[in-house]
Amino acid sequence: MNSKVLVVDDQEHIRQVCQENLEMDGFEVFLAENGKKALEQAKNTNPDVILLDVMMPEMSGWEVLEWLKTNDDCKDISVIMLTAISNPTEQTKALDAGAADFIVKPFDLEVMIARVKAHSELKRAKDKLKKTNKELETRLEQANHLAFIGMESASIAHDLGNVVFQTRIEKILRKKLDKLWNQPGDQETYEDIIGWIKALELSASELESIVRGLAYLSSGKILDKAKTDLVSIVESTTMLYSRRASKQHVEITFEKQSVLVNCDISFSRVIINLLKNALEALSSVPLEERKRKIKISCGEKENEAFFRIEDNGPGIPIELQEKILQGHTTKKNGHGIGLSGSHKIVQRHNGRIEVASEPGNGAAFTVFLPRVF
Repeated sequence: MNSKVLVVDDQEHIRQVCQENLEMDGFEVFLAENGKKALEQAKNTNPDVILLDVMMPEMSGWEVLEWLKTNDDCKDISVIMLTAISNPTEQTKALDAGAADFIVKPFDLEVMIARVKAHSELKRAKDKLKKTNKELETRLEQANHLAFIGMESASIAHDLGNVVFQTRIEKILRKKLDKLWNQPGDQETYEDIIGWIKALELSASELESIVRGLAYLSSGKILDKAKTDLVSIVESTTMLYSRRASKQHVEITFEKQSVLVNCDISFSRVIINLLKNALEALSSVPLEERKRKIKISCGEKENEAFFRIEDNGPGIPIELQEKILQGHTTKKNGHGIGLSGSHKIVQRHNGRIEVASEPGNGAAFTVFLPRVF
Protein backbone atom coordinates (compact mmCIF):
# COMPACT_ATOMS: atom_id res chain seq x y z
CA MET A 1 0.00 0.00 0.00
CA ASN A 2 1.36 3.44 -1.01
CA SER A 3 2.03 6.01 1.65
CA LYS A 4 -0.50 8.85 1.78
CA VAL A 5 0.43 12.53 1.83
CA LEU A 6 -1.89 15.49 2.38
CA VAL A 7 -0.64 18.79 0.92
CA VAL A 8 -2.20 21.88 2.51
CA ASP A 9 -1.43 25.26 0.93
CA ASP A 10 -3.55 28.21 -0.20
CA GLN A 11 -1.47 28.59 -3.37
CA GLU A 12 -2.70 26.29 -6.14
CA HIS A 13 0.58 26.08 -8.05
CA ILE A 14 2.42 24.84 -4.94
CA ARG A 15 -0.22 22.16 -4.39
CA GLN A 16 0.02 21.02 -8.01
CA VAL A 17 3.82 20.90 -8.10
CA CYS A 18 3.93 18.92 -4.86
CA GLN A 19 1.26 16.53 -6.10
CA GLU A 20 2.96 15.84 -9.43
CA ASN A 21 6.37 15.18 -7.91
CA LEU A 22 5.12 13.11 -4.99
CA GLU A 23 2.94 10.95 -7.26
CA MET A 24 5.97 10.31 -9.48
CA ASP A 25 7.64 8.79 -6.41
CA GLY A 26 4.66 6.53 -5.70
CA PHE A 27 2.80 8.53 -3.03
CA GLU A 28 -0.98 8.80 -2.90
CA VAL A 29 -1.62 12.53 -2.67
CA PHE A 30 -4.58 14.52 -1.31
CA LEU A 31 -4.97 18.30 -1.51
CA ALA A 32 -6.53 21.01 0.64
CA GLU A 33 -6.48 24.76 -0.01
CA ASN A 34 -7.31 25.92 3.52
CA GLY A 35 -7.27 24.83 7.15
CA LYS A 36 -10.91 23.77 7.35
CA LYS A 37 -10.62 21.42 4.37
CA ALA A 38 -7.31 20.15 5.72
CA LEU A 39 -9.02 18.95 8.88
CA GLU A 40 -11.75 17.22 6.86
CA GLN A 41 -9.18 15.50 4.64
CA ALA A 42 -7.08 14.46 7.62
CA LYS A 43 -10.09 12.79 9.26
CA ASN A 44 -11.29 11.14 6.05
CA THR A 45 -8.00 9.96 4.53
CA ASN A 46 -5.75 9.39 7.59
CA PRO A 47 -2.53 10.36 5.78
CA ASP A 48 0.95 9.28 6.88
CA VAL A 49 2.38 12.76 6.33
CA ILE A 50 0.91 16.26 6.05
CA LEU A 51 2.75 19.09 4.28
CA LEU A 52 1.21 22.07 6.06
CA ASP A 53 1.64 25.73 5.08
CA VAL A 54 1.92 28.09 8.03
CA MET A 55 0.49 31.29 6.51
CA MET A 56 -3.09 30.71 5.36
CA PRO A 57 -6.20 32.92 5.59
CA GLU A 58 -8.99 32.25 8.14
CA MET A 59 -7.24 29.30 9.80
CA SER A 60 -3.46 29.33 10.10
CA GLY A 61 -1.20 26.30 9.94
CA TRP A 62 -0.53 26.70 13.69
CA GLU A 63 -4.26 26.31 14.42
CA VAL A 64 -4.48 23.27 12.16
CA LEU A 65 -1.45 21.73 13.85
CA GLU A 66 -2.90 22.36 17.32
CA TRP A 67 -6.17 20.64 16.34
CA LEU A 68 -4.34 17.67 14.82
CA LYS A 69 -2.21 17.11 17.92
CA THR A 70 -5.21 17.22 20.26
CA ASN A 71 -7.34 14.86 18.19
CA ASP A 72 -6.94 11.17 19.09
CA ASP A 73 -7.44 10.02 15.47
CA CYS A 74 -4.88 12.43 13.98
CA LYS A 75 -2.27 13.11 16.67
CA ASP A 76 0.18 10.50 15.32
CA ILE A 77 0.27 11.91 11.76
CA SER A 78 3.70 13.34 10.89
CA VAL A 79 3.34 17.04 10.08
CA ILE A 80 5.98 18.95 8.06
CA MET A 81 5.47 22.71 8.32
CA LEU A 82 6.04 24.86 5.21
CA THR A 83 7.20 28.32 6.25
CA ALA A 84 8.69 31.34 4.49
CA ILE A 85 10.35 32.46 7.72
CA SER A 86 13.79 30.98 8.22
CA ASN A 87 14.67 32.29 11.68
CA PRO A 88 15.42 29.67 14.37
CA THR A 89 12.61 30.93 16.64
CA GLU A 90 9.96 30.03 14.07
CA GLN A 91 11.53 26.62 13.51
CA THR A 92 11.71 25.90 17.23
CA LYS A 93 8.07 26.97 17.56
CA ALA A 94 7.09 24.40 14.92
CA LEU A 95 8.88 21.54 16.68
CA ASP A 96 7.58 22.57 20.12
CA ALA A 97 4.03 22.62 18.75
CA GLY A 98 4.32 18.99 17.68
CA ALA A 99 5.50 19.25 14.08
CA ALA A 100 7.83 16.47 12.95
CA ASP A 101 9.87 18.75 10.68
CA PHE A 102 9.82 22.04 8.75
CA ILE A 103 10.82 23.17 5.25
CA VAL A 104 11.65 26.77 4.39
CA LYS A 105 10.06 28.27 1.26
CA PRO A 106 11.05 28.38 -1.52
CA PHE A 107 12.07 24.75 -1.13
CA ASP A 108 14.01 22.32 -3.27
CA LEU A 109 11.71 19.57 -4.56
CA GLU A 110 14.28 16.83 -4.02
CA VAL A 111 14.70 17.94 -0.39
CA MET A 112 10.94 18.03 0.08
CA ILE A 113 10.49 14.51 -1.33
CA ALA A 114 13.39 13.18 0.77
CA ARG A 115 11.85 14.66 3.95
CA VAL A 116 8.42 13.22 3.12
CA LYS A 117 9.92 9.78 2.44
CA ALA A 118 11.85 9.83 5.69
CA HIS A 119 8.84 10.80 7.80
CA SER A 120 6.55 8.44 5.91
CA GLU A 121 8.87 5.51 6.66
CA LEU A 122 9.21 6.65 10.27
CA LYS A 123 5.43 6.84 10.63
CA ARG A 124 5.04 3.34 9.20
CA ALA A 125 7.74 2.02 11.52
CA LYS A 126 5.99 3.59 14.51
CA ASP A 127 2.66 2.09 13.43
CA LYS A 128 4.27 -1.34 13.09
CA LEU A 129 5.89 -0.96 16.51
CA LYS A 130 2.54 0.01 18.07
CA LYS A 131 0.92 -3.02 16.48
CA THR A 132 3.72 -5.27 17.77
CA ASN A 133 3.45 -3.76 21.24
CA LYS A 134 -0.29 -4.33 21.20
CA GLU A 135 0.21 -7.97 20.26
CA LEU A 136 2.82 -8.36 23.01
CA GLU A 137 0.46 -6.74 25.54
CA THR A 138 -2.26 -9.19 24.50
CA ARG A 139 0.10 -12.13 24.92
CA LEU A 140 1.25 -10.79 28.27
CA GLU A 141 -2.36 -10.44 29.42
CA GLN A 142 -2.99 -14.04 28.34
CA ALA A 143 0.13 -15.24 30.21
CA ASN A 144 -0.89 -13.28 33.31
CA HIS A 145 -4.38 -14.74 33.07
CA LEU A 146 -2.99 -18.28 32.89
CA ALA A 147 -0.72 -17.57 35.86
CA PHE A 148 -3.68 -16.14 37.76
CA ILE A 149 -5.78 -19.21 36.95
CA GLY A 150 -3.02 -21.39 38.37
CA MET A 151 -2.82 -19.40 41.60
CA GLU A 152 -6.59 -19.08 41.92
CA SER A 153 -7.07 -22.80 41.30
CA ALA A 154 -4.63 -23.56 44.11
CA SER A 155 -6.52 -21.17 46.37
CA ILE A 156 -9.88 -22.74 45.51
CA ALA A 157 -8.47 -26.25 46.03
CA HIS A 158 -7.23 -25.17 49.46
CA ASP A 159 -10.59 -23.69 50.45
CA LEU A 160 -12.43 -26.69 49.07
CA GLY A 161 -10.29 -28.94 51.24
CA ASN A 162 -11.36 -26.94 54.27
CA VAL A 163 -15.02 -27.42 53.41
CA VAL A 164 -15.15 -31.05 52.28
CA PHE A 165 -14.86 -32.47 55.80
CA GLN A 166 -18.10 -30.73 56.69
CA THR A 167 -20.06 -33.08 54.45
CA ARG A 168 -19.86 -35.51 57.38
CA ILE A 169 -22.20 -33.19 59.27
CA GLU A 170 -25.18 -34.98 57.69
CA LYS A 171 -24.25 -38.24 59.44
CA ILE A 172 -23.74 -36.42 62.73
CA LEU A 173 -27.13 -34.75 62.41
CA ARG A 174 -28.85 -38.08 61.73
CA LYS A 175 -27.44 -39.50 64.97
CA LYS A 176 -28.48 -36.37 66.89
CA LEU A 177 -32.00 -36.49 65.45
CA ASP A 178 -32.31 -40.20 66.33
CA LYS A 179 -31.29 -39.35 69.87
CA LEU A 180 -33.82 -36.52 70.05
CA TRP A 181 -36.50 -38.82 68.63
CA ASN A 182 -35.87 -41.29 71.42
CA GLN A 183 -35.56 -38.55 74.06
CA PRO A 184 -37.93 -35.72 72.97
CA GLY A 185 -37.22 -33.56 76.00
CA ASP A 186 -33.44 -33.49 75.61
CA GLN A 187 -32.86 -29.71 75.38
CA GLU A 188 -29.08 -30.06 75.12
CA THR A 189 -29.35 -32.32 72.07
CA TYR A 190 -31.87 -29.94 70.52
CA GLU A 191 -29.50 -26.96 70.92
CA ASP A 192 -26.65 -29.05 69.57
CA ILE A 193 -28.71 -29.85 66.45
CA ILE A 194 -29.38 -26.12 65.91
CA GLY A 195 -25.63 -25.52 66.12
CA TRP A 196 -24.89 -28.19 63.54
CA ILE A 197 -27.57 -26.76 61.24
CA LYS A 198 -25.76 -23.41 61.42
CA ALA A 199 -22.56 -25.23 60.54
CA LEU A 200 -24.33 -26.63 57.49
CA GLU A 201 -25.39 -23.11 56.53
CA LEU A 202 -21.76 -22.05 56.76
CA SER A 203 -20.66 -24.99 54.65
CA ALA A 204 -23.28 -24.18 52.01
CA SER A 205 -22.16 -20.55 51.94
CA GLU A 206 -18.50 -21.51 51.52
CA LEU A 207 -19.31 -24.08 48.83
CA GLU A 208 -21.40 -21.56 46.90
CA SER A 209 -18.49 -19.11 46.91
CA ILE A 210 -16.04 -21.81 45.78
CA VAL A 211 -18.33 -23.14 43.03
CA ARG A 212 -18.89 -19.62 41.73
CA GLY A 213 -15.14 -19.16 41.72
CA LEU A 214 -14.70 -22.34 39.68
CA ALA A 215 -17.36 -21.14 37.22
CA TYR A 216 -15.46 -17.88 36.92
CA LEU A 217 -12.23 -19.71 36.09
CA SER A 218 -13.83 -22.03 33.53
CA SER A 219 -15.61 -19.19 31.70
CA GLY A 220 -12.70 -16.77 31.82
CA LYS A 221 -15.19 -14.07 32.78
CA ILE A 222 -15.13 -11.72 35.72
CA LEU A 223 -17.73 -12.30 38.41
CA ASP A 224 -20.36 -9.59 38.60
CA LYS A 225 -19.78 -7.08 41.38
CA ALA A 226 -22.62 -5.47 43.30
CA LYS A 227 -22.83 -2.51 45.67
CA THR A 228 -23.03 -3.96 49.17
CA ASP A 229 -22.74 -2.81 52.76
CA LEU A 230 -19.41 -4.24 53.92
CA VAL A 231 -20.78 -4.60 57.45
CA SER A 232 -23.49 -7.00 56.29
CA ILE A 233 -20.95 -9.31 54.59
CA VAL A 234 -18.58 -9.37 57.55
CA GLU A 235 -21.39 -9.67 60.10
CA SER A 236 -23.18 -12.56 58.38
CA THR A 237 -19.94 -14.53 57.93
CA THR A 238 -18.92 -13.91 61.54
CA MET A 239 -22.34 -15.09 62.75
CA LEU A 240 -21.85 -18.43 61.00
CA TYR A 241 -18.66 -18.95 63.01
CA SER A 242 -20.19 -18.05 66.36
CA ARG A 243 -20.67 -21.71 67.33
CA ARG A 244 -17.07 -22.63 66.59
CA ALA A 245 -15.88 -19.56 68.52
CA SER A 246 -18.06 -20.48 71.47
CA LYS A 247 -16.74 -24.04 71.57
CA GLN A 248 -13.17 -22.68 71.51
CA HIS A 249 -14.05 -20.21 74.30
CA VAL A 250 -13.28 -17.26 72.03
CA GLU A 251 -14.96 -13.93 72.69
CA ILE A 252 -15.78 -12.01 69.49
CA THR A 253 -16.51 -8.26 69.62
CA PHE A 254 -17.71 -6.22 66.67
CA GLU A 255 -17.28 -2.46 66.06
CA LYS A 256 -19.16 -1.48 62.93
CA GLN A 257 -19.90 1.51 60.74
CA SER A 258 -21.84 1.01 57.51
CA VAL A 259 -19.80 1.58 54.36
CA LEU A 260 -20.57 0.61 50.76
CA VAL A 261 -18.22 -1.37 48.49
CA ASN A 262 -18.41 -3.13 45.13
CA CYS A 263 -17.65 -6.83 45.52
CA ASP A 264 -18.54 -10.24 44.10
CA ILE A 265 -19.46 -13.45 45.87
CA SER A 266 -15.83 -14.61 46.06
CA PHE A 267 -15.05 -11.85 48.54
CA SER A 268 -16.67 -13.76 51.41
CA ARG A 269 -13.78 -16.25 51.12
CA VAL A 270 -11.43 -13.50 52.31
CA ILE A 271 -13.44 -12.99 55.50
CA ILE A 272 -13.77 -16.76 56.00
CA ASN A 273 -10.02 -17.33 55.68
CA LEU A 274 -9.04 -14.45 57.96
CA LEU A 275 -11.55 -15.52 60.59
CA LYS A 276 -10.42 -19.16 60.39
CA ASN A 277 -6.81 -18.02 60.78
CA ALA A 278 -7.66 -16.05 63.91
CA LEU A 279 -9.53 -19.00 65.45
CA GLU A 280 -6.71 -21.37 64.52
CA ALA A 281 -4.15 -19.05 66.09
CA LEU A 282 -6.15 -18.80 69.32
CA SER A 283 -6.52 -22.56 69.60
CA SER A 284 -2.86 -22.69 70.63
CA VAL A 285 -3.39 -20.23 73.51
CA PRO A 286 -3.96 -22.03 76.86
CA LEU A 287 -7.16 -20.82 78.50
CA GLU A 288 -5.40 -20.47 81.84
CA GLU A 289 -2.87 -18.09 80.23
CA ARG A 290 -5.31 -15.46 78.98
CA LYS A 291 -8.83 -15.01 77.66
CA ARG A 292 -9.07 -15.72 73.92
CA LYS A 293 -10.38 -12.70 72.01
CA ILE A 294 -11.12 -11.62 68.45
CA LYS A 295 -11.98 -8.02 67.67
CA ILE A 296 -13.62 -7.25 64.33
CA SER A 297 -13.81 -3.65 63.11
CA CYS A 298 -15.55 -2.42 59.99
CA GLY A 299 -16.09 1.06 58.59
CA GLU A 300 -14.44 3.93 56.73
CA LYS A 301 -10.96 5.39 57.12
CA GLU A 302 -9.48 8.22 55.03
CA ASN A 303 -12.15 7.71 52.35
CA GLU A 304 -11.49 3.95 52.09
CA ALA A 305 -13.67 1.10 53.32
CA PHE A 306 -11.98 -1.37 55.62
CA PHE A 307 -12.48 -4.34 57.90
CA ARG A 308 -9.97 -5.59 60.44
CA ILE A 309 -9.72 -8.91 62.27
CA GLU A 310 -7.49 -8.85 65.35
CA ASP A 311 -6.66 -11.73 67.66
CA ASN A 312 -4.64 -11.95 70.86
CA GLY A 313 -2.92 -15.17 69.84
CA PRO A 314 0.80 -15.93 69.54
CA GLY A 315 1.35 -13.46 66.68
CA ILE A 316 3.47 -13.81 63.58
CA PRO A 317 7.28 -13.90 63.49
CA ILE A 318 8.70 -10.66 62.07
CA GLU A 319 10.57 -12.47 59.29
CA LEU A 320 7.29 -13.95 58.00
CA GLN A 321 5.13 -10.85 58.07
CA GLU A 322 6.21 -9.59 54.62
CA LYS A 323 6.00 -13.07 53.06
CA ILE A 324 2.76 -14.34 54.54
CA LEU A 325 0.46 -12.87 51.86
CA GLN A 326 2.50 -14.51 49.08
CA GLY A 327 1.95 -17.98 50.51
CA HIS A 328 5.56 -18.42 51.73
CA THR A 329 4.44 -19.82 55.07
CA THR A 330 2.47 -22.62 56.69
CA LYS A 331 -0.18 -23.15 59.32
CA LYS A 332 2.40 -22.70 62.08
CA ASN A 333 0.99 -20.48 64.85
CA GLY A 334 -2.35 -20.54 63.06
CA HIS A 335 -1.58 -18.02 60.31
CA GLY A 336 -1.05 -18.58 56.60
CA ILE A 337 -4.23 -20.53 55.83
CA GLY A 338 -5.59 -19.32 52.48
CA LEU A 339 -3.84 -15.95 52.74
CA SER A 340 -2.29 -16.08 49.28
CA GLY A 341 -5.66 -16.73 47.64
CA SER A 342 -7.32 -14.08 49.82
CA HIS A 343 -4.66 -11.60 48.81
CA LYS A 344 -5.38 -12.24 45.12
CA ILE A 345 -9.13 -11.80 45.63
CA VAL A 346 -8.56 -8.48 47.42
CA GLN A 347 -6.24 -7.30 44.64
CA ARG A 348 -8.92 -8.23 42.10
CA HIS A 349 -11.23 -5.88 44.02
CA ASN A 350 -8.60 -3.09 43.73
CA GLY A 351 -7.87 -3.37 47.43
CA ARG A 352 -4.98 -4.34 49.68
CA ILE A 353 -4.27 -6.25 52.88
CA GLU A 354 -2.07 -4.90 55.67
CA VAL A 355 -0.54 -7.14 58.34
CA ALA A 356 0.42 -5.95 61.81
CA SER A 357 1.75 -8.25 64.51
CA GLU A 358 3.98 -8.21 67.55
CA PRO A 359 5.14 -11.75 68.28
CA GLY A 360 3.48 -12.94 71.47
CA ASN A 361 0.80 -10.25 71.34
CA GLY A 362 -1.54 -11.29 68.54
CA ALA A 363 -2.00 -10.29 64.92
CA ALA A 364 -4.22 -7.93 62.94
CA PHE A 365 -5.19 -8.22 59.29
CA THR A 366 -6.78 -5.15 57.72
CA VAL A 367 -8.44 -5.23 54.31
CA PHE A 368 -8.88 -1.90 52.51
CA LEU A 369 -11.30 -1.52 49.58
CA PRO A 370 -12.40 1.42 47.42
CA ARG A 371 -15.43 3.03 48.98
CA VAL A 372 -18.49 3.67 46.78
CA PHE A 373 -21.34 6.07 47.32
